[in-house]
Amino acid sequence: MTPVGRDPDLGSVLNLAAARARETGAGSVTTGHLLHGLLAEGQNLGLQILNAMDVAPGSLTAPDTPEPPAASGGLRFSAAAAVALELSVGEAIGFGHNYVGCEHLLVGLAAEPDGAAGELLRSRAVDGKAARRTVAAAIAGYAHLRATTADQSAPPALLNAVRAELAPLVQRIERLEQHLPRIP
Repeated sequence: MTPVGRDPDLGSVLNLAAARARETGAGSVTTGHLLHGLLAEGQNLGLQILNAMDVAPGSLTAPDTPEPPAASGGLRFSAAAAVALELSVGEAIGFGHNYVGCEHLLVGLAAEPDGAAGELLRSRAVDGKAARRTVAAAIAGYAHLRATTADQSAPPALLNAVRAELAPLVQRIERLEQHLPRIP
């Protein structure tokens, strides 16, 4: 069972980022490596957020630009990657979530001002503010879908269209809910 506070997809993303840093011989895990991990994982909410923002994840190539490490000794996060991760945690807290997910990492990468990944994302109109709004809209859409599923007065065609559009988000959130503790 996954501990509360850790999204299983984010763990995969961090492992993929570290592996990429080792493969490229980098001295630190950079924002580019974090973006690479997000893209390479392939099934996370961050990718769905990019799609919702009209940015095809396949059209992005994570930069391999070196960034100075935050600390010396072994493979560490670069200063920019550490800031992006801190921003991710802040976003999760701001949303009232008890986990840090790939959607929060996307916002953190886009909002971090010095890293190569943020520069790339902002060049594609994915800045921190826009990403945060898209995550909020996705969460609100999910909540609305859950509320209207019981309401049979909605036109079936409209309801089916909304369900089809939100199905990937619903599946993702339901997977995350499976890892939350049950409250009696």
